[in-house]
Amino acid sequence: MTDTTNPDKKRTLLVGTIVALVLLNLILTYFVITNQQIISEQSEKLAKQEKAYETVKNSTTKQLDSLSREIDEQIKEAQELGVDYETLVETKKQLEKDLKEIKENNSKEISYYQRKLAAYEELLIKKDEELTKLRSDVETLYGNNVELQNQKNQLYNQMSELSSQNEDMQKKVSTAGTLKINSLQIAAVSSNGKELYGGQYKGSQIIRLKVYYAFGSNPLAKIGQRAIFMRIIEPGGTVLSVGTFKANGQSLNYTAMQQVLFDNSQRTEVFTYTKSGEFKAGQHFVEIYADGTLVGSGGFSVR
Repeated sequence: MTDTTNPDKKRTLLVGTIVALVLLNLILTYFVITNQQIISEQSEKLAKQEKAYETVKNSTTKQLDSLSREIDEQIKEAQELGVDYETLVETKKQLEKDLKEIKENNSKEISYYQRKLAAYEELLIKKDEELTKLRSDVETLYGNNVELQNQKNQLYNQMSELSSQNEDMQKKVSTAGTLKINSLQIAAVSSNGKELYGGQYKGSQIIRLKVYYAFGSNPLAKIGQRAIFMRIIEPGGTVLSVGTFKANGQSLNYTAMQQVLFDNSQRTEVFTYTKSGEFKAGQHFVEIYADGTLVGSGGFSVR
């Protein structure tokens, strides 16, 4: 007898195997698709992380560059103010080192540089406050110095004005204290010793001249010895000269000189002059000088 159930069993076994293979294939396909999605999601997440890292890195780099320029400005200002800036120089060196490291993509996390960035910013804010205060102090000192200089200039101007006034006053006092002759008389002495007056004489009559003079009272004039110079000027302008003296800033010839004591007594002094030979015909002038100034004058005529 033939076994009819064997083909059915084989068919059933074959179908079961096929179904199992299909199910296995479906399971494998599911795992493959799932893994691909996971890989895709991880890749996308990694790309986002890298992009975010680059963004933060670039931002941090720019901020560090900006802080480096700020440090340069603070160093320059500290140099102008004449204060210590060594701390700023060391900070700049460290900052440039950090910049180099971050640009070379070293292994340190970007958060490390962000923390350093915050520390740099805090340091610069503190230094800026110090420089601002110092700048304010310098401006205050400059303002005080300007005020003191203005006061000095005002005092100098006042002193100059007082000096000028004092100089004017001294000139006025000096002018007021100048001696003046209030009486001058010229006498011709004849051969018999007689003194002739009137101002007109014959040449043969004049053996010698006597010039009498008296200073007027002047309380402002200095009491003391005076060198008195007399000049006799002949017709034509020639001075009968025995020497020179200074008067009004120039050198003048004089005819006779004597020392007298000025004591405000208004006493009469006298010059006696003897000429070798006769006086020339014509108008003669007599000038008296004291303290380098012309203090009196007169004249006589010879016929």
